Amino acid sequence: MKKLPKELYRYFWDIDPTKLDVDARREYIISRLMDYGGTADVRWMQQKYGEAIIRETLKTMRGIRRPSAYYWARRLSMPIAEVKCLQIPYRAIPYGV
Repeated sequence: MKKLPKELYRYFWDIDPTKLDVDARREYIISRLMDYGGTADVRWMQQKYGEAIIRETLKTMRGIRRPSAYYWARRLSMPIAEVKCLQIPYRAIPYGV
């Protein structure tokens, strides 16, 4: 299990970051760093995972904040239609309609 660098622990306040496997939970780590990471943290993310995995995370994760998603979509030259968290949420049809 590969460990998260100590300088990134502050972004994972809701879990025990010492037990976070950087390979098994990469989408979670990438989405958290997209939302809250500083310049050095984002550089680590880009070096560790690469652009293809970061793009895939943006396409599949719904938990990324909208302002962050817009920023990353523009930075990665991705169409907004491909960004999962920027899509219209599922709305159930009311019963009886």
